[in-house]
Amino acid sequence: MNNFAADDFNVQDYVNDLNTDDKINFLTTAEFTKMQPVYRGSNYVYLTVLQNNLNDRLLSIYKPIEGLMELFDFDINTLPNRELVAFEIDQLLKWSIVPSIVVRDGPMGLGSVQEYIHHDPTQNYFHFVEDEENKKQLIKIAVFDLLINNADRKGGHIIKSISGELLGIDNALSFHSEKKLRTVIWDYSTQEIEKNMIEDLVDLKKALHQNKSKIQTLLSNEEMYALIERCNEIIKEPFLPSMYPWRCWPWPLI
Repeated sequence: MNNFAADDFNVQDYVNDLNTDDKINFLTTAEFTKMQPVYRGSNYVYLTVLQNNLNDRLLSIYKPIEGLMELFDFDINTLPNRELVAFEIDQLLKWSIVPSIVVRDGPMGLGSVQEYIHHDPTQNYFHFVEDEENKKQLIKIAVFDLLINNADRKGGHIIKSISGELLGIDNALSFHSEKKLRTVIWDYSTQEIEKNMIEDLVDLKKALHQNKSKIQTLLSNEEMYALIERCNEIIKEPFLPSMYPWRCWPWPLI
């Protein structure tokens, strides 16, 4: 296993034109060949190179359970699965928010492995919200966070790919059975949610009831029930919530 500096790689050296199924297969089966720590946050996170048997390479982010800090309200052993559930929900909704991710074994044990999105790390939500063109996708991310009960939507957890897509990463602190929404996206409070998004949520609720995904195996019964209840609440009251007096912001904000 070799280390490498962040400026050692050229985007053109890595595959970036795979469809979602091929990305999942790559993330699941390819070998770890290089790995370096990402020095941000309180957990051990690694930028890694995966290489398949055709010698194609893919950049990814590896978060081993072994490197996670203990939390009082989430079992750290469940965090990779929570990231995976966020991806599965996004796939059912077809909202294109969460990059492809798997849970697998790695050099430091079991953890999540997610495709690395090439982006400008100096840019975050507080920059994107200034551009009216980003409003529709930011509202979609806000609805998504309300649905998954995201307890940690920091500004830096929203990134823009080099091709211009706004994405939501670091979704591990989600799906608690108690309401814990903590987010920086309060600029659209009380805004009505578009009808097409509500229709997507109706379809999602049907899929969840019909056990058409692996989600049921990744959450507890209480968390699954709470997810469906939140879906129902958004469908019945299709408005983004106002800020509330208890803790509604993540810390740090970025």
